[in-house]
Amino acid sequence: MARMNQATVLILTASFAVANIHAAQPARKSTPEANDLIEVRIKRTQPLPTGTEMCLLGRDAKGYPVPRVAVKSSEIEFFDDDGNVKKRVIRLTQDNQNIKTRIYNGRQEKTIGVHITKGFSSKRESWTSGEYFIFDLDGRQTLHLEKFNDNTQPMPAPSGDYAVGWPGPTTPGGPPIFYDASGVRNKWAKGFSGTGWPDGFEVSNVEFSDNGQMVGVEARHGRKRRALVFSSSGDKLFELENGGRVLFSPTKGNLAFYKWGHGVGFADISGKESEGPSIEAFPEKFSSDGRRLLARSGGFLAMIDVETGKELWRWSRTQGQIPGKDSSGKAIQTKTPQFSLRKVDATEDFSLIVVLGMTMRFEYPNPNQPQRRLAVDKDHIFFIDAGGKLLREETLPGGTFSTPEAAIKLSADGSTVVVAGSDKVSHFSIVRGTPRQ
Repeated sequence: MARMNQATVLILTASFAVANIHAAQPARKSTPEANDLIEVRIKRTQPLPTGTEMCLLGRDAKGYPVPRVAVKSSEIEFFDDDGNVKKRVIRLTQDNQNIKTRIYNGRQEKTIGVHITKGFSSKRESWTSGEYFIFDLDGRQTLHLEKFNDNTQPMPAPSGDYAVGWPGPTTPGGPPIFYDASGVRNKWAKGFSGTGWPDGFEVSNVEFSDNGQMVGVEARHGRKRRALVFSSSGDKLFELENGGRVLFSPTKGNLAFYKWGHGVGFADISGKESEGPSIEAFPEKFSSDGRRLLARSGGFLAMIDVETGKELWRWSRTQGQIPGKDSSGKAIQTKTPQFSLRKVDATEDFSLIVVLGMTMRFEYPNPNQPQRRLAVDKDHIFFIDAGGKLLREETLPGGTFSTPEAAIKLSADGSTVVVAGSDKVSHFSIVRGTPRQ
């Protein structure tokens, strides 16, 4: 087990010591009304293994959210439906500390990419020789690049058979590179030549369609932005001027993108654009039929009709300002936003939407000086119906789920929501029906 490629997969049966997620399910009405959410109860909180940096949530066979992967400093653990560890992947060995590991996981949360880098080059100011793996959330290895020496940031495709990387911050910008078991799919990208990429631009974000057959790339050059859409083979399909982050519709007939200087835009798979609302928000999630779109900013959530491009409703928590102090220590009102939305999930028909957010406050480590630092005050889960009505707000201790790696996921039937932080996972049951007298 001295090297990564000799200790990639170890099958274990160690228990994660959690109860089955289906245990003690609350009674549900057969036909619950979306607007009748009346109670949220915490079912249990399970600790994550010591040293967990990130927890990925998946779904079991019945559509209930369950922890699937715990990324730790020394290894990655994959869990079954009952929370038992069924596989461990070693990230770091005792006899070779000169290893750096980077973990990548896309929006679809179907696969996880593991980039192992060994040896530091002062000339390139980067980590060089290494390996790259893709696993699905059940721990099955779907791709292994044994000699992966490129200083890129490979994002795994949800199909698991290829990854898209781009140069890191210490290297010159350039086009995305599509890697698979045979090497590089888009040969034109090597050397940054060809007609598939705008001159001088660099990649800033990559998004996949649900099946991995299309890839949306956000590119930038100074203040200029473009969105480019590629096939899974790395061939450019079309380009969207001033386009930003791309989100593909599950109906495979169109996509949404953030249009710089305007707001939300839409395009079909040929690249023909249509206007969306002029709001400063990023496309977040399509309904299962592709007719509605949730868009999120730091301060509000909006529902958009895809066919008309009209904003149907907008929800936001009341924004305040964080109390501060001036240079003399006198209390003042700062302009720092008090509230921020972080993560969103919804049932397929949008009958129930859950939002993970946080309120902020200033800390003053030295009471005799006005220097301050921003800190999380409280975490919140908001329950919203299809019409933008706030049904319920749950307040949690500050910092519990406020890390960038935090995750929130609803069950398929909208009866359970699970929130994962870096040290624990909390399960909540959602009681919907006629209010009790």
